[in-house]
Amino acid sequence: MAIQREKSLKRYLREWKIKLVEELNPTWIDLYERIDEIENVYRPHPNTREWSDYN
Repeated sequence: MAIQREKSLKRYLREWKIKLVEELNPTWIDLYERIDEIENVYRPHPNTREWSDYN
């Protein structure tokens, strides 16, 4: 799923990507330890089928 998201983001300009990061993390701190706690509107719903489910 992450690879698909990365590929979909490649088409956007750097400025848009920076804005996206700053909306979720304005201080640019490393959020890895808290990744499951963070509300992320871009995260797919847990019941969303994955690409491999269609094949």
